[in-house]
Amino acid sequence: MSPLTPEGLAQLQEGFEHALDLPLDEREAYLQSLEARDAELATRVRELLEAHARPTGELEGRVSSYIEHELDADANRRLGKHVGAYEIVRMIGAGGMGMVYEAVRADDQYRKHVAIKFLSTQATSETAIQRFRRERQILANLTHPNIAALLDGGVSEGQPYFVMEYIEGEPITRWCDTRSLAVP
Repeated sequence: MSPLTPEGLAQLQEGFEHALDLPLDEREAYLQSLEARDAELATRVRELLEAHARPTGELEGRVSSYIEHELDADANRRLGKHVGAYEIVRMIGAGGMGMVYEAVRADDQYRKHVAIKFLSTQATSETAIQRFRRERQILANLTHPNIAALLDGGVSEGQPYFVMEYIEGEPITRWCDTRSLAVP
Protein backbone atom coordinates (compact mmCIF):
# COMPACT_ATOMS: atom_id res chain seq x y z
CA MET A 1 0.00 0.00 0.00
CA SER A 2 1.11 3.52 -0.71
CA PRO A 3 1.87 5.93 2.18
CA LEU A 4 -1.04 7.99 3.42
CA THR A 5 -1.12 11.67 2.56
CA PRO A 6 -3.10 14.10 4.74
CA GLU A 7 -5.86 14.01 2.09
CA GLY A 8 -5.77 10.20 2.06
CA LEU A 9 -5.98 10.11 5.84
CA ALA A 10 -9.02 12.40 5.75
CA GLN A 11 -10.65 10.14 3.14
CA LEU A 12 -9.86 7.07 5.26
CA GLN A 13 -11.38 8.64 8.35
CA GLU A 14 -14.47 9.76 6.47
CA GLY A 15 -14.91 6.34 4.83
CA PHE A 16 -14.43 4.52 8.14
CA GLU A 17 -16.84 6.79 10.03
CA HIS A 18 -19.44 6.55 7.28
CA ALA A 19 -19.19 2.74 7.20
CA LEU A 20 -19.39 2.60 10.99
CA ASP A 21 -22.58 4.70 10.96
CA LEU A 22 -24.30 2.35 8.50
CA PRO A 23 -26.45 -0.59 9.58
CA LEU A 24 -24.53 -3.85 9.09
CA ASP A 25 -26.81 -4.97 6.24
CA GLU A 26 -25.91 -1.80 4.24
CA ARG A 27 -22.21 -1.71 5.05
CA GLU A 28 -21.05 -4.28 2.46
CA ALA A 29 -22.81 -2.46 -0.39
CA TYR A 30 -21.08 0.76 0.67
CA LEU A 31 -17.69 -0.98 0.80
CA GLN A 32 -18.21 -2.46 -2.68
CA SER A 33 -19.07 0.97 -4.10
CA LEU A 34 -15.99 2.40 -2.38
CA GLU A 35 -13.87 -0.42 -3.83
CA ALA A 36 -15.09 0.41 -7.34
CA ARG A 37 -13.82 3.99 -6.87
CA ASP A 38 -10.65 3.33 -4.84
CA ALA A 39 -9.62 -0.25 -4.08
CA GLU A 40 -6.77 0.72 -1.74
CA LEU A 41 -9.00 3.00 0.31
CA ALA A 42 -11.66 0.28 0.54
CA THR A 43 -9.04 -2.20 1.77
CA ARG A 44 -7.89 0.19 4.47
CA VAL A 45 -11.48 0.93 5.55
CA ARG A 46 -12.17 -2.84 5.75
CA GLU A 47 -9.04 -3.34 7.87
CA LEU A 48 -10.11 -0.62 10.28
CA LEU A 49 -13.63 -2.05 10.51
CA GLU A 50 -12.22 -5.51 11.23
CA ALA A 51 -9.86 -4.12 13.87
CA HIS A 52 -12.70 -2.09 15.37
CA ALA A 53 -14.79 -5.26 15.72
CA ARG A 54 -12.01 -7.04 17.67
CA PRO A 55 -11.97 -6.40 21.43
CA THR A 56 -8.18 -6.69 21.60
CA GLY A 57 -7.22 -3.01 21.43
CA GLU A 58 -5.69 -3.60 18.01
CA LEU A 59 -7.65 -0.71 16.53
CA GLU A 60 -5.82 1.77 18.74
CA GLY A 61 -2.44 0.56 17.49
CA ARG A 62 -3.56 0.45 13.85
CA VAL A 63 -5.07 3.93 13.87
CA SER A 64 -2.17 5.44 15.77
CA SER A 65 0.29 4.02 13.25
CA TYR A 66 -1.68 5.75 10.48
CA ILE A 67 -1.81 9.14 12.16
CA GLU A 68 1.27 9.28 14.41
CA HIS A 69 3.23 11.58 12.12
CA GLU A 70 0.32 13.99 11.67
CA LEU A 71 -0.32 14.15 15.42
CA ASP A 72 3.31 15.00 16.13
CA ALA A 73 3.29 17.84 13.61
CA ASP A 74 -0.06 19.12 14.90
CA ALA A 75 1.03 18.92 18.56
CA ASN A 76 4.23 20.88 18.09
CA ARG A 77 2.66 23.70 16.11
CA ARG A 78 0.26 24.58 18.96
CA LEU A 79 2.79 24.73 21.82
CA GLY A 80 3.20 28.28 23.13
CA LYS A 81 0.23 29.58 21.11
CA HIS A 82 -2.68 31.48 22.60
CA VAL A 83 -6.29 30.36 22.38
CA GLY A 84 -8.42 33.14 23.76
CA ALA A 85 -7.00 33.99 27.19
CA TYR A 86 -5.08 30.69 27.43
CA GLU A 87 -1.51 29.75 26.47
CA ILE A 88 -0.89 26.11 25.49
CA VAL A 89 1.94 24.59 27.52
CA ARG A 90 1.97 20.87 26.61
CA MET A 91 0.07 18.09 24.89
CA ILE A 92 -1.52 15.69 27.37
CA GLY A 93 -3.38 13.31 25.08
CA ALA A 94 -4.21 12.44 21.49
CA GLY A 95 -6.52 10.18 19.62
CA GLY A 96 -8.10 9.76 16.23
CA MET A 97 -10.60 12.57 16.74
CA GLY A 98 -8.61 15.14 18.60
CA MET A 99 -5.78 16.34 20.73
CA VAL A 100 -5.88 17.59 24.31
CA TYR A 101 -3.48 20.16 25.71
CA GLU A 102 -2.79 21.61 29.09
CA ALA A 103 -3.02 25.39 28.99
CA VAL A 104 -2.77 28.22 31.49
CA ARG A 105 -4.73 31.42 31.68
CA ALA A 106 -2.28 34.01 30.40
CA ASP A 107 -4.07 37.37 30.51
CA ASP A 108 -2.99 38.27 34.08
CA GLN A 109 -6.61 38.50 35.23
CA TYR A 110 -6.11 35.32 37.28
CA ARG A 111 -4.15 32.06 36.99
CA LYS A 112 -5.89 28.82 36.09
CA HIS A 113 -4.82 25.56 34.45
CA VAL A 114 -7.27 24.14 31.91
CA ALA A 115 -7.45 21.37 29.33
CA ILE A 116 -8.20 22.35 25.73
CA LYS A 117 -9.39 19.75 23.26
CA PHE A 118 -9.05 20.47 19.54
CA LEU A 119 -10.65 18.52 16.76
CA SER A 120 -7.80 16.96 14.80
CA THR A 121 -6.75 18.83 11.68
CA GLN A 122 -7.21 15.50 9.86
CA ALA A 123 -10.82 15.18 11.01
CA THR A 124 -12.33 17.32 8.27
CA SER A 125 -15.43 15.28 7.47
CA GLU A 126 -18.82 16.73 8.35
CA THR A 127 -19.46 13.60 10.45
CA ALA A 128 -16.33 14.25 12.55
CA ILE A 129 -17.24 17.91 13.05
CA GLN A 130 -20.79 16.98 14.08
CA ARG A 131 -19.50 14.38 16.56
CA PHE A 132 -17.11 16.91 18.07
CA ARG A 133 -19.88 19.49 18.44
CA ARG A 134 -22.17 16.84 19.94
CA GLU A 135 -19.45 15.93 22.47
CA ARG A 136 -19.04 19.61 23.37
CA GLN A 137 -22.80 20.04 23.83
CA ILE A 138 -23.08 16.92 25.98
CA LEU A 139 -20.31 18.27 28.23
CA ALA A 140 -22.05 21.65 28.39
CA ASN A 141 -25.17 19.91 29.70
CA LEU A 142 -23.38 17.84 32.37
CA THR A 143 -22.99 19.01 35.92
CA HIS A 144 -21.44 16.43 38.22
CA PRO A 145 -18.57 16.55 40.74
CA ASN A 146 -16.85 13.61 38.99
CA ILE A 147 -16.97 15.09 35.47
CA ALA A 148 -14.69 17.90 34.33
CA ALA A 149 -16.76 20.99 33.61
CA LEU A 150 -16.85 22.66 30.21
CA LEU A 151 -15.62 26.25 30.53
CA ASP A 152 -15.54 27.60 26.99
CA GLY A 153 -15.40 26.67 23.34
CA GLY A 154 -14.93 28.09 19.89
CA VAL A 155 -12.79 27.89 16.76
CA SER A 156 -9.08 28.67 16.52
CA GLU A 157 -7.13 28.58 13.25
CA GLY A 158 -10.15 26.92 11.67
CA GLN A 159 -10.29 24.08 14.21
CA PRO A 160 -13.11 23.68 16.73
CA TYR A 161 -12.05 23.37 20.36
CA PHE A 162 -13.42 23.37 23.86
CA VAL A 163 -11.89 24.34 27.20
CA MET A 164 -12.46 22.18 30.28
CA GLU A 165 -11.30 21.96 33.85
CA TYR A 166 -7.82 20.47 34.04
CA ILE A 167 -7.72 17.51 36.39
CA GLU A 168 -4.39 15.91 37.19
CA GLY A 169 -4.78 12.18 37.13
CA GLU A 170 -4.13 8.82 35.58
CA PRO A 171 -5.71 7.78 32.26
CA ILE A 172 -8.75 5.62 32.90
CA THR A 173 -7.34 2.86 30.70
CA ARG A 174 -4.19 2.62 32.86
CA TRP A 175 -6.25 2.80 36.08
CA CYS A 176 -8.43 -0.10 34.88
CA ASP A 177 -5.46 -2.13 33.60
CA THR A 178 -3.52 -1.85 36.90
CA ARG A 179 -6.59 -3.20 38.70
CA SER A 180 -7.20 -5.93 36.08
CA LEU A 181 -10.78 -4.76 35.62
CA ALA A 182 -13.05 -6.45 33.09
CA VAL A 183 -14.99 -4.38 30.57
CA PRO A 184 -18.34 -4.71 32.41
